Amino acid sequence: MASQKRFKKDKKYLIDQGWYTEDQLTTYEDFTDISSLLNIYDDSFKLLVGNRDSVSNKYSYIPLNFMHKQATDKNVKFKPASEYKVSDPDLIEIEKRLYDYVFGDAPQMDFYKKAEDRSLLKKVRNKHFHFSSDYLSIGMNPQWEGKERAREIYLDTGKSHKTVPLQYGIIPYTQDRINELVEKKE
Repeated sequence: MASQKRFKKDKKYLIDQGWYTEDQLTTYEDFTDISSLLNIYDDSFKLLVGNRDSVSNKYSYIPLNFMHKQATDKNVKFKPASEYKVSDPDLIEIEKRLYDYVFGDAPQMDFYKKAEDRSLLKKVRNKHFHFSSDYLSIGMNPQWEGKERAREIYLDTGKSHKTVPLQYGIIPYTQDRINELVEKKE
């Protein structure tokens, strides 16, 4: 029963943090062969699969444009960066906020303390950021510290270690990839 409760908590965490929406997550309950591969011996093992149609690379244009600005400010010759302009309204807002923070004296965005920032960052995270831990691919499995997921967080002050409250991995597969896994199982 504890793992059922934990599974619901993990799913809620992924939604609350903006990685996935409810309709982008699917739960598969009959994957006991995969649970044994992962050394999870639990009758209640479930597979949580995240499926987003696409994840845009347009967010990466923001730091690219900042680097372009810094280089051209130092008289480094570059082609115009017009092909790397963002057009998504949420990215335009993020770019403006980040620009004011990086090149001005605006405060940084705060996911946890400012509801407006959280709402914007959740939308951008869902459309533009990958969540790539995957139990079924070599080298892509999540990192653990005891029973908690662990990951490196990079702050202004440098690298720090942080554990995050996810017990199970999310598998960012398309429905076709899930069908392949199911076919291999049979």
